[in-house]
Amino acid sequence: DITPMFVVLPWAKPVWVIFTILSSWALLSVMTGVVSDNMLEVRQAQEQKSSDAWEEFRDRLLQMLTEVFTAADKDGSRSLEKEEYVEILTSPFHVNRLQKFSHVPIQDMINMFDWIDVGGLGSISFEDFVHGFDWLNEPVTGKSLLKLESCVRQRCCVLERGIRSSRRQLRTVDEECHRQFVEAKQALEQAKTRFEEQAEQRTADAEVLEAEAKVLRVEASKCWTASVSASKAEERAQIAAAEQRARDAAARLQEEMPSHGEGSSSRSLSAMASRLRGGVQAAFRPLSPARIRGVSPTGKGRGREIRRQGTPWHL
Repeated sequence: DITPMFVVLPWAKPVWVIFTILSSWALLSVMTGVVSDNMLEVRQAQEQKSSDAWEEFRDRLLQMLTEVFTAADKDGSRSLEKEEYVEILTSPFHVNRLQKFSHVPIQDMINMFDWIDVGGLGSISFEDFVHGFDWLNEPVTGKSLLKLESCVRQRCCVLERGIRSSRRQLRTVDEECHRQFVEAKQALEQAKTRFEEQAEQRTADAEVLEAEAKVLRVEASKCWTASVSASKAEERAQIAAAEQRARDAAARLQEEMPSHGEGSSSRSLSAMASRLRGGVQAAFRPLSPARIRGVSPTGKGRGREIRRQGTPWHL
């Protein structure tokens, strides 16, 4: 009993109370630490055992799913069509193997194909098959909900990046199209300007050529008129000279012929004079412009040169 001590020493009473409280807290902390340490060790051991068991279960599950997937993939395309997936789920042997690792109803397994095939491709890969089976077997906990939320956020981020990339590409394409449109418009305007300038130049050249052609036509007409006049005068002179020579030749023949053949000689001379006159007229008929230029009327070669010297009917 320490009451007499408190009577003698009154200040020792509060000291004793403080010491008692601190000692109780210290002992309680030590006991709590020991218990917590033991609990943590037990929890870690349990988690380790659970982790090992889960890894072992996961390996056996993955092996079983691989065998089921390989049995269903008859064409070896490493993907399951809807018909192949439904066919493997109608096999009692494979259904028993799947239900041995999970308690998922068969209808949920059949519907899992449509849940996994979000792209509507009509086929799923092995990774999609395993991932969907994990989601069906995992209980609804905070961890699973967090995984679901994280997956949705990742998909949303990927989709948002794709949208931003598409917007940048569209902006780039729009700018490129606008630039090409401006360049094409400028090129068309330049081509139009060059075409108008060339058209004006060619119109002016055509007008100049037309004026020159008119002048040349006038000069050609004058030259043709002068050449025709000169040719006619020359022909008339040559015809007159030829007729004169024919008359002189006829006179000489008449003088040289005997007197008893006057009638027959006169007739022969008349016929000869007629032939000579016709030959002269045929030889000195008016020339065409093509023959005067030395070109045949058809334009396919040079015409035969008309010689005016001598007499074509030389006796």
